[in-house]
Amino acid sequence: MQQIVVEMQMMGRISISVNGNEVIWKTKRIGTLWSLLCLLAVRGEEWVSSKEMAQLLWGDKDAAKTRNDVKSAISHLRKELCASMPASCDEVIEYGNGGYRLGPVIKLQADFVELREIGKKLENRGGSLERRLN
Repeated sequence: MQQIVVEMQMMGRISISVNGNEVIWKTKRIGTLWSLLCLLAVRGEEWVSSKEMAQLLWGDKDAAKTRNDVKSAISHLRKELCASMPASCDEVIEYGNGGYRLGPVIKLQADFVELREIGKKLENRGGSLERRLN
């Protein structure tokens, strides 16, 4: 299984690149898709239920409609990402256990992951990232 390096910059200028090539979004739904991708990235290997996605992205909309919205958004996100990846779309975003997650072919490099690691190192030394930033 060939790993695909996905780099996400979520702080400052928002961008995503796949194997070093910046993804150029071809949709008007970029806000929803970016939010969905960020949610999956932050959760890592953890499954994110369709219900939780719907609630986080669309709030109190009708449950039947949001189920379709989640499926549609995942489909669009797969399409956008797969255009830049040498893998099947089902490997990029997996479905199981009533939810979705980024597939194991994805090697995620993201600025928030780096920030989280810095915070852990500070905590191990008896400090805190929050105190350090203030």
